[in-house]
Amino acid sequence: MDKEVEKNVHETKGVVKVFRTYLGKVENKEIIKIRRFKTDTATVGMHLERKVNLEDLGYKYESLQVAVWITMPCYVEEAKEVYKEISVEIKNLVDKEIEEVKQNIRSNNTFAAY
Repeated sequence: MDKEVEKNVHETKGVVKVFRTYLGKVENKEIIKIRRFKTDTATVGMHLERKVNLEDLGYKYESLQVAVWITMPCYVEEAKEVYKEISVEIKNLVDKEIEEVKQNIRSNNTFAAY
């Protein structure tokens, strides 16, 4: 195991603690617990796009499109349940992102930054 990886991974009783990373860099020192898979895994994924008209914000011919993609590894036997979980999560993420952008437009009276 790579020495840098060894510094960021600590295993105890079937749970692995790792530092959050983003694009290969340690994002912060918060430790998250993950489980190691003991058998073959499946990967469940979902992509959701939503297009919203911005006429209610004064932009008559403008719209906003938000897309989110989530994948999650799981045991094959869990695939249907994980799909249900991520379908709820992805809808919440898209709704949250749309509301954040709309709030930014209301606050700054522009969406040029997007």
